[in-house]
Amino acid sequence: MNHPLIAELESLLAIRSVRVELKIMDNYDLPAGITFLISLKALIVKDGKILLLKNSNPENAEKPWELPGGLVEVAEELEQGLKREVVEETGMTISVGSLIEAHAGYYEKFTVKNGTTFKVRLIVITYQCTYLSGSLKISHEHSDGGFFSSKEITQIKISPHNFPALQTFLASH
Repeated sequence: MNHPLIAELESLLAIRSVRVELKIMDNYDLPAGITFLISLKALIVKDGKILLLKNSNPENAEKPWELPGGLVEVAEELEQGLKREVVEETGMTISVGSLIEAHAGYYEKFTVKNGTTFKVRLIVITYQCTYLSGSLKISHEHSDGGFFSSKEITQIKISPHNFPALQTFLASH
């Protein structure tokens, strides 16, 4: 059974995108140097096992295993962004299914390609996805990857941003 807030978020996310005019929000305070980012993650099951990738960034060395996915581009639909990220990181194509879980995290220091650093409120949205085609090809962002059983997943160090979705999914399967 989905939590009512997850069901509400899922219905809101069903609206692919809405373009609105810029509007002044004098009741909302977003301090300078803070931004929101959206990370989309794909929980891909194939032959009863879940695809995980080992992040090669040394900052993630303590808990490096994660679901494929990444940041959505500004002008990108959510589903399109998730499919793009999965192809980039794995070489595989997927179809995007239902929302599994969404949560927020916070980074005191988040640096983007051009060297700009922000404080970031990271919104992580995980969808259950279906494997369609392709063989696993690990990107430069990862050092390893593979499909893991639920028992194997309990033996490896999962990224804290991916743990809630895996926990939700495994509890219901």
